[in-house]
Amino acid sequence: MKPVADMIIEECEAIGLMLLEKNDKYGNSAFDPIRIFSIAEPDEQLKVRIDDKISRIAHTRCGRDNEDTVLDLIGYLVLLRVYERRRSEARLSNSTVVETDPASPKAGGAA
Repeated sequence: MKPVADMIIEECEAIGLMLLEKNDKYGNSAFDPIRIFSIAEPDEQLKVRIDDKISRIAHTRCGRDNEDTVLDLIGYLVLLRVYERRRSEARLSNSTVVETDPASPKAGGAA
């Protein structure tokens, strides 16, 4: 039997490959939705998908369909984490730009 650490790495790599394949297949729809029916922000749309997957797991028996649903759930959780990281990094980047802008009042420049 493989060590648990190796299996964790394999599972994480498989999820990453699945997400990259789906992103290639469907475009960047998780982060840049086409907004035909919903105008919700991407993070809110991901949370709805996560709720749907949890509901499906709660209402179905174990089996292949449930396994796919669990993989989808993990994928959506990873996408939500990526979205939140990107948003946080963008905020930091924007605040850094404002604070280091010589014309910024915070930097002592002209208002």
